[in-house]
Amino acid sequence: MHRGYHENNIRLFHKLYVSKIKIPLITRIIISLNCFIFIIQFFTGENGRQFGDRFDEFGVLIPYLVLDGDWWRIITVSFLHANIAHLAINMLVLYCFGGFIEPVFGRWRLVITYLFCTLGASLIAILISFQQGNDGTVYLGASGSIMGLMGVLFALFLDGLKRSKNKKALFNYLINGIQLIMFNLVLQTCIDLYFGYGIVGHIGGFLAGLMIATYYLKCDCKFKYRK
Repeated sequence: MHRGYHENNIRLFHKLYVSKIKIPLITRIIISLNCFIFIIQFFTGENGRQFGDRFDEFGVLIPYLVLDGDWWRIITVSFLHANIAHLAINMLVLYCFGGFIEPVFGRWRLVITYLFCTLGASLIAILISFQQGNDGTVYLGASGSIMGLMGVLFALFLDGLKRSKNKKALFNYLINGIQLIMFNLVLQTCIDLYFGYGIVGHIGGFLAGLMIATYYLKCDCKFKYRK
């Protein structure tokens, strides 16, 4: 990769992180889809509950149902939320991460990355649930996918650390990046623990994001913002 790519990467990060720009298209679509599905959950629920008594029919991830043939749950889980606070926190973090990654990777790579991270988060959740004998555990929420986007950012930070020669800009870049990652890591974990949601998928999502971002960087993908 050219040196200029990494300097552009640093400048782009500060531009997107510091200034509030318009939400990119795919990020906006994912956020809108999550909100739309939540509205459907709310109005089809019973007794003020988003899911009523038909919790499993909405596509939440329940490991034993996946093995029974409901494979689509490994994807739909990422578009379901238990309450407005759960949805709001996840969409806020998605806005922050997606707003940076989409202009860097491009629209279709963000779609592929998001789905790949969802798959990684779901598979790890299923494996750990069966290992612990809790194959009836219910998982829902976009946090596993969002942790994958965090893994993507971590890969970009490591790549910048190896290649950039502008030490001052690199220092600010890393500090802002680490603060963003740590803040959202703690926030996501605390929210999930407080509401009793499963967090094991976070590990799979993060590793999946790290893997696919590393692949993009190693194969020297032509990011559209490169000169």
